[in-house]
Amino acid sequence: MTTDLPRVRAVWAEGNARDGSIIMGADTPSGLPWPKDDSDLRQFREDTRGHVLVMGSKTFDLLPAGLKRPSSTQERPIIILTRRIGHYIQQTRGLGEAIQPINPGNLAEREAVLRNLSHWDEFAGKPVAVIGGPKVIEDFEPFYDELVITHHVRGRFEGNVRAPRDAFLDGFCSDHSTLLDSGARRVVYTRRIPKEHK
Repeated sequence: MTTDLPRVRAVWAEGNARDGSIIMGADTPSGLPWPKDDSDLRQFREDTRGHVLVMGSKTFDLLPAGLKRPSSTQERPIIILTRRIGHYIQQTRGLGEAIQPINPGNLAEREAVLRNLSHWDEFAGKPVAVIGGPKVIEDFEPFYDELVITHHVRGRFEGNVRAPRDAFLDGFCSDHSTLLDSGARRVVYTRRIPKEHK
């Protein structure tokens, strides 16, 4: 990897399912296995402020409406990873140029997406936050400088969307953690070996 890529972080929340597995999503109106909490949303907004958000179409569909408004996308422009580009162009019409659906396939195409952000006025100069789902987060693993994971440790939850696999953390080490008002623990992990030396 070379150093002309933007700074990239993955941001997600996870918790324990009733069967002991680690989950990050559920078939609920919010897509979350745990109750919505204002402090968690505030922390998410802080963790992604000034970033380009990269997500799959299901995550975009579940994103709070406030994060899709032009006033928000000026601060957090959005890349939607989807094969249904025409559908999302139609769905986001009127929301400005700061929401772009694209369809990167392999690793080289994902890298090209990150490099080409500098050519779009709305995206240029901003770091990137990949926010999901698990396949999207795992697909961008080679490009991360850090991971920001909120661990919901109080209770067990019903959910059917697994969190990124445990081996995902092997290339990272815990940097610092914070206890949120909700009781969740936010942990920042940094890459053990800088990207340019991989």
